[in-house]
Amino acid sequence: MLFDVIMFGGLGMMYIVLGVPLVLGKVPPNGGYGFRTPKTLSDPRIWYAANRVTGQDLVIAGGVILVLSMTFIFLGQRHPGLPVTWMNLAVLMIATLGAFAHSAWFLSRL
Repeated sequence: MLFDVIMFGGLGMMYIVLGVPLVLGKVPPNGGYGFRTPKTLSDPRIWYAANRVTGQDLVIAGGVILVLSMTFIFLGQRHPGLPVTWMNLAVLMIATLGAFAHSAWFLSRL
């Protein structure tokens, strides 16, 4: 259980912490942080618009991961046979893929 708290709770918080500066438009175009594609790096207006949405997606995904991981851990304590780690891993993968897919979809529409 401690592994799940540290790993999945920490990842959820990390997504939120990484997403907030993107939402606020505090991250200028760069090669290391943000939704970096040739299209976003070619125009600052596209960069800020795409990364605002990416930041929102990261914050939402992080919140979902954080809340569900804590919920699964609570349920796992009440029902010891529950595959909590696998459930958390599934939520992590779905939330991450969903955030990426939405961000990519939004970028394609710019």
